Amino acid sequence: MQNMNLNKKRYTRNQPVSYEKIQIHQLEFHKTSIQLDHGRNIIDLYDEFNIHLPEKIINSCFKRQNEYFIGRLAAQYALKSLNQKYDFILKNGKYGEPIWPESCCGSISHSMCCANKGVAIASLNQAQFVGIDIELKSNHSVLNDDKNILNQFLSSFEIKYLDKFLKSNLYLYLIIFSAKESIIKAICSKFKFVLSFKEIEIISMNTTTQQMIFNLKKAQNHNEVTVNYIFLDNEILTYVFLSKN
Repeated sequence: MQNMNLNKKRYTRNQPVSYEKIQIHQLEFHKTSIQLDHGRNIIDLYDEFNIHLPEKIINSCFKRQNEYFIGRLAAQYALKSLNQKYDFILKNGKYGEPIWPESCCGSISHSMCCANKGVAIASLNQAQFVGIDIELKSNHSVLNDDKNILNQFLSSFEIKYLDKFLKSNLYLYLIIFSAKESIIKAICSKFKFVLSFKEIEIISMNTTTQQMIFNLKKAQNHNEVTVNYIFLDNEILTYVFLSKN
């Protein structure tokens, strides 16, 4: 298991947002959560935290406004951690990926349990490309109970290989799904193209070190990639780093 330190700011009566800094060795992850009371205007929070609100988000549904807010808020904390301008307007690229300041490589992920409650996480790195994903543990049953969904992101080889881990890990399929999301983000950040789930295949898993190795079928100079995973209180976090070379 990996060593992890947390620096938390809890919800307050009048503030529906919380923040945690998660540090694993020299890596920092910035997690934000929202629990918005019914009747509270999410648009007010954009103003309060000085977060740019694009027109398409103004016109989107309430849930999308919330998840976009906590994602950008997590990015704001990540930017501050590297002494970057925290009011930097984080735009999206061709594939929906965030476009960071030139000196940084970063990644954002969010997961909502309902329209007004969810979590987001962001990480920045100046030396490597990064891909991260966060998933609510409560979502594990969706994958465990539906073979049709499994077949959308796992090959027959993977399903057979992972079978030996199932009894000891209730969240196994959710971890693999999250890991592939992290890889897709990191590869897109570095190479500017998007892999499909079936182009990423797990070939090794170590539940002691909480690491997995995946084979990538179409990524130049990255035939194999290592993904780490950690268990938070209510979520699973996966992350991968790729060299700039």
